[in-house]
Amino acid sequence: MTPSTDPRACSTASGGTSAALLSAAQLAPAIGFSRDWVYDHAAELGAIPMGDGPRPRLRFDLARTRELLVARSSSERSQQPESPADASRAPARSVPPTGHQCQIVPLLTAAQLAEGDHA
Repeated sequence: MTPSTDPRACSTASGGTSAALLSAAQLAPAIGFSRDWVYDHAAELGAIPMGDGPRPRLRFDLARTRELLVARSSSERSQQPESPADASRAPARSVPPTGHQCQIVPLLTAAQLAEGDHA
């Protein structure tokens, strides 16, 4: 069997071809994401453009997409903090340089503003 030169056909592990490419709408429920998310991450999911126009239809190989998602989630896990305590810790506040003094301005209520009591 000769591999197909049709761009809509995708290679399988056995070297044959399969025309089982999915649209974003078909892929989304299969991988548990919305259609919009699939389009937003099309390049990461191995989208195959059907045509050369400015907005070609996109098709996806389900098996390849799942492989890419597994690799993506493994990569994200490796970039997470080492312990859950680090993740829950609030970022440090910046401290103004010494020698700077800030004047605190009191807040006025609507009644104080109406009375003209700005002291």
